Amino acid sequence: MSGTGCHVLVWDRRNTGGSGFGLGRDPLPVEDARDLVDLLGFVLRTEPGLGAVTRVVLMGKSAGARVSALCAETMRRRGTPFHGVVFAPPTSGSHVASDALVDLY
Repeated sequence: MSGTGCHVLVWDRRNTGGSGFGLGRDPLPVEDARDLVDLLGFVLRTEPGLGAVTRVVLMGKSAGARVSALCAETMRRRGTPFHGVVFAPPTSGSHVASDALVDLY
């Protein structure tokens, strides 16, 4: 992405990667989505040079696809602009991407 004017934010979901362990009151994907929306808002407010960001595209793979779908819905409800969502592929394969996500999220 270097030189394209694009920025990539890679993060560890709660209880994965380098993140600490913790359980909240809501289902983990819901908390993950809220965490990501809050993190995006923080980064866009505080990181020099990112104030001019006009498009946010969410991308998730496997369980991250579910989190990206929930994140997009959270952003929509909060009025936070985003440009798109990429699912690559969600847990349970293409059936979830084409049919079940519409019903579940």
